[in-house]
Amino acid sequence: MRKKPNPNKFKTPKNYRVGDKVIVLTGKFKGKYGNVQTYPNKKGRILVEGQNTTYRHVKNTNDPAKPSGRVLKENPLHASNVRVVCPNCSLPVKPRIRVDIIEEDGKRVKEKSRVCRRCGQAFPPVKK
Repeated sequence: MRKKPNPNKFKTPKNYRVGDKVIVLTGKFKGKYGNVQTYPNKKGRILVEGQNTTYRHVKNTNDPAKPSGRVLKENPLHASNVRVVCPNCSLPVKPRIRVDIIEEDGKRVKEKSRVCRRCGQAFPPVKK
């Protein structure tokens, strides 16, 4: 018998980094920009700052530090519904990984970097 594919298995995308500016492609917040707050989890979902927000009704407690009532909460989006915005050409792209082989002290070292598919420029390292 043939083995059934695991529906819960999802390859987490490596082209998103915390701090990247992304644009939402689908849903209620389509066309809005935000920064990635969390790395893609096992289900391939990322948290984008200020996007996909809902109200959560929180019961009042005696602790004044905890908010109560209607609290605005950000929900994760699937990674396929957002694209990274290239800082050079300002267009939404799915960056590709470029591998450069560099020789240092007689040893070959692979250096990976993210590159824009449209303009070919390398993405700068993300500041956390």
